Amino acid sequence: MSAEITSSVQLCRIMRPDDANIVGNVHGGTILKMIEEAGYIISTRHCNTQNGDRCLAALVRVEKTEFLSPVFIGEVAHVTAEITFTSKHSLEVHIKVMAENIITGVTMKLMDEVAGIVAARHCKTNIVTASVDAVNFQKKIKKGSVVTVTGRLTFVSNKSMEIEVVVDATSLLEGEKIKYRAVSAYFTYISLDRDNKPLPVPTLKVEGEGEQRRFEEGKARYLQNKAKRVTTKEQQ
Repeated sequence: MSAEITSSVQLCRIMRPDDANIVGNVHGGTILKMIEEAGYIISTRHCNTQNGDRCLAALVRVEKTEFLSPVFIGEVAHVTAEITFTSKHSLEVHIKVMAENIITGVTMKLMDEVAGIVAARHCKTNIVTASVDAVNFQKKIKKGSVVTVTGRLTFVSNKSMEIEVVVDATSLLEGEKIKYRAVSAYFTYISLDRDNKPLPVPTLKVEGEGEQRRFEEGKARYLQNKAKRVTTKEQQ
């Protein structure tokens, strides 16, 4: 006799560049693989709750699959499987896929990675993120856009470095391929020795009016943040 089962299982995974085509659309095969995995897990779990030898479930048929809207790089795919019907030798599983846009977090991760590369090249030592300041999300990054992340060293003190990181985006889905500034921020890094103690940072060679201006602006931010830390420490 058949019975309705309410148990469910959910798989979540962020979509990576190797999951998608050149414009950022995740391949249907990637989603189908997650669907099959979710169905396999819930079916095998259900079968092994019954009396008898342990077993593994196998996919016999897919009734219908509808792709309602595309999933893009940087989104999290939530695949939920629910058993809707069972018979003596088979069971039916209903699966739905929801996409969650967390591109802000993905962008910040890319920015930190670029800042880390700039800091490591300058110090040639182990480096760690100390702080992130003045994060400006100027324009939304549209789905299907090519993102370019650029970092440059703007200021160094005795034991810290400031790296300016900007994110530019170009939409491949629109007629005009116009690049626009999406995000900008300042990352502060410190250099560490093998015992994870701060090391002196090499000096920054400044050339031209533009670099000098950015250096002075970075110095002002450094002194301002330093004053805030002193004030906070005194109030504790």
